[in-house]
Amino acid sequence: MADKLAILSTARGAYSFVWQHRRRFFSLAFPAIVVLSILTAIVAWFWPLAGVAGQEIGWGEIGVDVGGLVLWIMFAVAWHRRYLVPAESTTVGNAFKWQWRQTRFLLVTMGISLLVALGVSLSVLLGVALDAMLSGGAGVETSLYLVFPLVALYVYARLSLLFPAAAVDRRLGFVECFKLTRGNGWRLVAIWILVIAPFWIALSIGLAMTAILGTFGGMTGTLIGTLFHQGLNFAGIAIGVSALSIAYRELVPANAVTDD
Repeated sequence: MADKLAILSTARGAYSFVWQHRRRFFSLAFPAIVVLSILTAIVAWFWPLAGVAGQEIGWGEIGVDVGGLVLWIMFAVAWHRRYLVPAESTTVGNAFKWQWRQTRFLLVTMGISLLVALGVSLSVLLGVALDAMLSGGAGVETSLYLVFPLVALYVYARLSLLFPAAAVDRRLGFVECFKLTRGNGWRLVAIWILVIAPFWIALSIGLAMTAILGTFGGMTGTLIGTLFHQGLNFAGIAIGVSALSIAYRELVPANAVTDD
């Protein structure tokens, strides 16, 4: 069990693991990519302005978001287990079957989201209070509000090991998770940025490509663009999940990695 996570080797290990198991990645990710791409293309083609320019978000966008969340959870759980329970032989059908494990993963996601939102809200209130007291200082408000994304990232990082724990059926509490990640919060933030930042850039390009292909290629172009975009999205998910699994393996005692 490591006291301090190695930032660069953890990031490299995440990329390396996905590359070494690329065939398994494609077999698990392909069904999710196709389903979500078709759903997204249909919604984008028939309701292209929904949720844009002040219009209300439609049921199509809600359906895509819910479908994306469900597929993300099932894929993430399967990929966590690919790293942490390598001896397990799971079919694609079993991987995309909703069970109590996936429900627990969803509850963890909701819990972390609420705590991150609470942390950001408290930091906003503190920022407003400090800004009121120090309003005479130039640039005080701007500098304070730059802290909020860092607060969200830090809180998320300290709680991120709850995801692999839920995937391997380990009952890990929020307080216990904070204890496990003590001294590694900013290291986890750095790892997360290293493994996800390239995909943020690529996904931005993918969104632009989807819009261009949809404009000039009709629905077929939109589908091609969304396939490219979702492919990048799931590759990023696999890299991020791998990084969290590596960190979990390093920080959690070997005899408590899984309750299986």
